[in-house]
Amino acid sequence: MLSKRLFGLLITASVIKYCHGGCYAVSTDLNTKWRKADVLEQIAHDYYQSLALGPDDVGDTQKRFASVFSQALLLYLTSDKHNVLESVEDAAQKIGKYLDEPADVIGGKYRSVISIYLNVVEQPITDVQNACPVTAREAECIKALSKLERKRIERCPEYFKNIDLYTRLSEWVSSCGTLYFLQELTTFASKNCSDSATIDFFVKSLSGKYSQTFYIFKNIFKTLITERYTCNTFSFL
Repeated sequence: MLSKRLFGLLITASVIKYCHGGCYAVSTDLNTKWRKADVLEQIAHDYYQSLALGPDDVGDTQKRFASVFSQALLLYLTSDKHNVLESVEDAAQKIGKYLDEPADVIGGKYRSVISIYLNVVEQPITDVQNACPVTAREAECIKALSKLERKRIERCPEYFKNIDLYTRLSEWVSSCGTLYFLQELTTFASKNCSDSATIDFFVKSLSGKYSQTFYIFKNIFKTLITERYTCNTFSFL
């Protein structure tokens, strides 16, 4: 049986894919903004909770799967190899030295990555939720959001960087490739697989049909670690 958080990921991905048809806007949505913010926030939260968080999670096979996969993903994201296949192979080779560690230690670095992402995009998510609730029509939403973002930039001039990262990340999370992948990830996790099977799944996923999906994510990650973000929620208290 899937853990609560992995089940949450599966439900979110399934519902969004089903409702979106093309994995983008739902025809009945009054505006194009609120859903992407909601999906990004939910998936980030559920994915974080799916990782091993402490010693109590060490015996949880699904949390170990998520932690080992995520550490391999982080090694892929930070690889300096020149193409996708080389980066995947590099990560698959390097992950071996982490496998003697308990799951909470393995998952620790990726938990930090999620926290760093959220530190940058939390305020843009909140802005969208405030300016573009589910009941707001598109024109009203765009007008209110533009006004709010201008005020943020007046307070913290580099806030446009936060908006840009949020836009790219929310588009990526709501894309068909990501949503299909999350469904496969959660289904595979239910098999209580070994570390070697987890690594095989990682290699097949990132070097196969999801290679472009994670190539895009790698570029977003590069922006996160190379840009200097001077604005966050605390800038506007």
